[in-house]
Amino acid sequence: MSPCGELRSPYGELMSAEAELMSPSASFIGIYSYLKRRANMAPSVLREKSEAFSARIVACCRVLRERKVEYSLIDQLLRAGTSVGANIAEARYANGTKDFVFKLRISLKEINETEHWISVLHKNQFISQKEYSSLRSDAIAIRRMLSASIRKLENKN
Repeated sequence: MSPCGELRSPYGELMSAEAELMSPSASFIGIYSYLKRRANMAPSVLREKSEAFSARIVACCRVLRERKVEYSLIDQLLRAGTSVGANIAEARYANGTKDFVFKLRISLKEINETEHWISVLHKNQFISQKEYSSLRSDAIAIRRMLSASIRKLENKN
């Protein structure tokens, strides 16, 4: 699989990343992004986990809406849970190490807030023990990765 994921032609055929770059629909931004990733961007486990976590939070909020959970609780969970990945993505283009660490610290605060809202939902029986354990486990893993990354970067300086 290419660094961009599965690429398909307009006719549904699987394409290599190189073939995608040569297609008539390839944009300058798309080509630049691909070349930049290929040149110096290794996949980030933290980024991938935070994106997957954001997707889980969005799905969880959809289910909570169907369960008629308080809108304000859903909104808080959605904002905090998706903010983690957004701040990690933003950190990727930080203006130096200090800015990078600052954005990771914001993500750390957001993952802690997300854990709080998950706990509130569980204590009020809006999510099951299984759902709670699964979401909390993912949040803890991301929190640990963020903490380790921040510690490592701060020790370098």
